[in-house]
Amino acid sequence: MCEGGPEPRERIAHLFRLVVARRPTVAELETLLAAYERHLAHYREHPQAAAELLTIGESRIAGAFDPSELAAYAAVAGVVLNLDEAVTKESSGQRHRLRPHAVRPP
Repeated sequence: MCEGGPEPRERIAHLFRLVVARRPTVAELETLLAAYERHLAHYREHPQAAAELLTIGESRIAGAFDPSELAAYAAVAGVVLNLDEAVTKESSGQRHRLRPHAVRPP
């Protein structure tokens, strides 16, 4: 969250570029941004779920960030990290498009 820009659109595009090594298409970025918004709404309604998610892992949270935002970004990062394109790092020329129904909050 410290890099990529001040807005979710910029941060998500930065995340995507770091993981997949290319810029997201407009459709991919819109899908991820919609997923972020859905997750953010979920974690704002359920702050305990956000707090629990953020206890996973060894890294400590640097800075004073809204836990609901961090949890929503973590959910979107999970989606991007699980794309075939990110896992295999193949550049066959075929894009693995995100489907909006594939990125729902818990």
